[in-house]
Amino acid sequence: MVVALFCLFLPYVAIAGGGPWKVALVLPMRGAKGPVGERMKKGFQLALKDLEGEGIHLEPVWIDEASISLSDPGEKVEGVLQDPNLLAMVGGYSSEVTYRLSVLAQKCRIPFIISSAMADRLTRQGFRWVFRICPSGRLFIRGFLSFLAHLNLSSIALLYEDTPWGRTLCKKVEHLLRRQAYLTISSWGYTPGASTYEVIVHRLEVKAPEGVLLLSSPSDTLQLTHHLSRKGLSLRVVAGLNLALSLPSFMEDDIGQAMGLVFPTIWIPYVPYAEGFVKKYRATYDESPDYHAAEAYSALYLLGGVLEKVGDTNAPGLRRQIRKSLEKGSFDTPLGSVKFQSGSGYTHQNMVKVLVVQVQREGIRVVYPPSAATGGIKIPRDKGQRSDRRVSWPFETICFTKVSWFQ
Repeated sequence: MVVALFCLFLPYVAIAGGGPWKVALVLPMRGAKGPVGERMKKGFQLALKDLEGEGIHLEPVWIDEASISLSDPGEKVEGVLQDPNLLAMVGGYSSEVTYRLSVLAQKCRIPFIISSAMADRLTRQGFRWVFRICPSGRLFIRGFLSFLAHLNLSSIALLYEDTPWGRTLCKKVEHLLRRQAYLTISSWGYTPGASTYEVIVHRLEVKAPEGVLLLSSPSDTLQLTHHLSRKGLSLRVVAGLNLALSLPSFMEDDIGQAMGLVFPTIWIPYVPYAEGFVKKYRATYDESPDYHAAEAYSALYLLGGVLEKVGDTNAPGLRRQIRKSLEKGSFDTPLGSVKFQSGSGYTHQNMVKVLVVQVQREGIRVVYPPSAATGGIKIPRDKGQRSDRRVSWPFETICFTKVSWFQ
C-alpha cells in the first residue's frame, strides 16, 4: 500500500513527444530460466533498434525476474515503479512474478503489457492497466482442441508423463475433452525414459484408439512418435502438447524423426506475416527466433507505435493515453494482428489464434487455422484398418475452411 500511495503522489514532469520514453522491461536473466530471458532480450533489443530507426526513442530499464521476491517486489522494482517518468512495463515470463507485478502495475496505474507469462488468472482479475499479448494456458489448450474436434475422432488416448506437470496437464485436457459426448477417452501415465517406449506402444496396440495425444517432454514426444510410426499402428493422428516442440533447437535439428507429428504453438518462424522480422533477427543474431523473442519484440514494438502518437504531457496523462490506445487499437506484429479484448471473464486479453503444425516430408507446415495455413494436414486414408504401415502410408490431405471455437 505504501508503494501504491507513493506512486499516486509523486511529482511529475512534462515529457516531450519523441522521447526518450522510459520503459521497464521484465525478463529472467539468471538461473534455469536464463536462456529464455536471453531470447526475450534479443527480441526487445531488436525492437529498440527498429524503433530507434523510426525516430522513436525508448530508454529501457531492465528488471531481472530472479531479483523479485513473491512476497516483496524488492527495492529495485519499487524504485522503478516510483519513478515519476516511467511510462509502461513490458515482458514477464514467470507467471508468479508477473502476477505480483500486475498487482503493483494496477495500483500504480502503469500500463503493463505481458509478453510471455501464460497463467490464466493474469487477465482474469479485471485489471484496467494490465494487457497480455500471448494466450493464457487455458486458451492455448482450447485452441488446439478446436483443431482436434475437426478431425471427428471417435476415440483418443492421452499419454502423459507421470510428473506433476504431466498429471496437471492431463487433468486440464481431459476435463475439456469430456464435453465431447461422442469421444471415448482413455488416459494413463508413464515413467519418462526410453525403457518404457515398447510397453507404451504395446498398450496402444491393444487399446487401438484413433488418435494419441502425447503430454510429454519434447524428447519423449519425438521418440514415441518415431516408435509408433515404426510399429505401424492404425492411428488417424499422433499429436504432442508441449510448446518446447516449436523451439528452433527441436524444429531445425531433431523433429525430422517424428514424421506426421501434429502439435500446437503460439508462433513459428515459417508464418508469412513474420517474414520481415525473421530476416532481421537472423541477420542480427545468426540464429532463428523462437516464440519468446517474437512475443517480446511484438509487445515492445506495438508500445513504441502507441507512444509515437501520444501528445506532449506529463507521465500520468501519457499513461492514460497509452492505456486507452491499447484498449482501442489493433496492431500488426510478427505474432499477427493483436487486439486486446475484454469478455468471457478476461480483461485486455489478446485472443491469439493458436497455430497447429505438422511435420511433413516437405517440411514443417501450418495446417490450422485456415487464415495462417501453409498446407493441409496429412492423415492415413484407411481409417480404422490395421496394417503394417510405415511413414510412407497413403495419405489424404484435409484443408480446413473454417474455424469453430472449442466449447
